[in-house]
Formats: sequence, structure tokens, C-alpha cells
Amino acid sequence: MDDTPTYYGWVWLTGYSIDLATGNALARREVFVQIAGLQIQRRKTDSAPPRNVAPAMRRRGV
Repeated sequence: MDDTPTYYGWVWLTGYSIDLATGNALARREVFVQIAGLQIQRRKTDSAPPRNVAPAMRRRGV
């Protein structure tokens, strides 16, 4: 999440496409979303987590 000031209940989310061979960022994407509309997707226990996804971090106050 970006710390840029926004309207109440809205945030900027930033994501990156990562080159698995080098670990370098290939592309950056930003999306402006309402927090109330976000849904957490639970991992399926029978599959391994994707290699290019970092653990989600939650910040207080948003």
C-alpha cells in the first residue's frame, strides 16, 4: 500500500511482475481501490504457494 493521501476508505495498491531468474522487477502496476471491497483469498492446502509472491503485510490505521 502506498502512503499517498487518498479519500477516506480508499488506498493505492502497488504490485510488481518479477523475473524469476534474476529477482528483478519487470513491470509495476498500481490500482486505486476501496478497502471495503477487498477480499482475502485463502491458499489451498494441497498446492504450494507461488514462488514470486511475498507474504502480505497489513498496516494499522488504514
